[in-house]
Amino acid sequence: NHDWYDGLTAFYRMMAQQNLIGNYKTIQNRSYFAYHLGFNKHIFGLDNQLKGDLDIPQVDYFKRYVSQICRPGVVHHIILLVAEPYWYSFVANDFKKRRQRLDSLDYFVNMIKSTAKEKNYTNPTIVNIDIVITGDMHHYSHYQLQNEESKDRVQHYITSGGGGAFGHVTGFLKSKITLPKLGFSTTEFDDYHIKEKFPTANKSNKFVGKNLLFFWRNYKFTSLVIFLSLFINYLQTLTNNLFATILLIIFVPTILLGTVIQVANPEPSEKEKRNNKFLYSLLFISTVSISLFFCYFKMFLARYIFPSNPDISYILQSIIPALVQSFLMGVYFWVAYRFFGLHITEISSGKIQEGYKNFLKFKITKSEITIFVIGIKEKYNWWDLLQKKKETLLQKELIEDVIFDEEGEDTFLKKHFDNYKDNLKIIETINIKTP
Repeated sequence: NHDWYDGLTAFYRMMAQQNLIGNYKTIQNRSYFAYHLGFNKHIFGLDNQLKGDLDIPQVDYFKRYVSQICRPGVVHHIILLVAEPYWYSFVANDFKKRRQRLDSLDYFVNMIKSTAKEKNYTNPTIVNIDIVITGDMHHYSHYQLQNEESKDRVQHYITSGGGGAFGHVTGFLKSKITLPKLGFSTTEFDDYHIKEKFPTANKSNKFVGKNLLFFWRNYKFTSLVIFLSLFINYLQTLTNNLFATILLIIFVPTILLGTVIQVANPEPSEKEKRNNKFLYSLLFISTVSISLFFCYFKMFLARYIFPSNPDISYILQSIIPALVQSFLMGVYFWVAYRFFGLHITEISSGKIQEGYKNFLKFKITKSEITIFVIGIKEKYNWWDLLQKKKETLLQKELIEDVIFDEEGEDTFLKKHFDNYKDNLKIIETINIKTP
């Protein structure tokens, strides 16, 4: 779901030219796909990154695929992959009143259901979207339909992005969410309850308070603010124009404000808009106040503290406000997350969480789809291992020699990693009956 960051060129180069990756060969020629898993079960991968829209060639592709699998009275089950967990921020009262990504997902599901129905009205093919899966957020969460008897609804919404560089917090996840009945273009809604999340809210939120040390942990950002502050103060010494001075005073606060606006939710609800206005105003007023205070404080430093060494006063009145303003950025993100549930990625990336990875493993049978959700508490230090042993030999070991001992431990992990013991766990097992 990050392929768009370079205009898809890397994806086409790596995945769409029938190249070899290890012992596998890529077969895709587009960034979306549909694949038959057997037993009337299929996996669909949508390319609905960025604005969540689907282009016409992609829509036509899935229409053709559904038309080809249609048989009178047959039930097909779909695992649907999407780019982001649109259900996290969905507001039921705003359904189809403003841009929300679930709107386009509703259009897609309605389109494939209608395509199946049009093939045979008297005994139509039934296409059920049983599971919607995404990554993007670097944690695991699972929302399950409360009314399990509604077999024609999406049963499970799963986020499994545990391979990300840092771990997203899970404390913001609601215990219950209300989502539209996808594919029916109505205002009917279903309730979904959270079944599992990894890591737990308590564990993931332990480091949230450390964002108050934002200025220290993100020293590169702080260094940039210090540089801008030094430059601005130098320019102030070159002008006595009041208007120019005001522009210079608000320059750094404007940069800080622009930064938080840039990383905000691009499709906010009315409530989020109100909260954003309040928080933006608070940040801007606070940082401008700091700039104003130190603008006049430099006169005090130059006159009374360092009258014979103005360079020191110049440096102090540049560095100190920059440190305070960078500190206020950390306070802003902490307050925005803690009290308003905003800036989840920014509050999460304040600490690079290398543990709590997760992935999904599927078992497909005629009567059931089983998903094993695997959690990894601590990372395995492959980098150190690759310094000691050639990757070709390790690959051979993985292919030929991986077995489990009498205690159920993976012999490869046990041989090469000190943290093998109880590091892997099954977070949950999800069973979907498909008679």
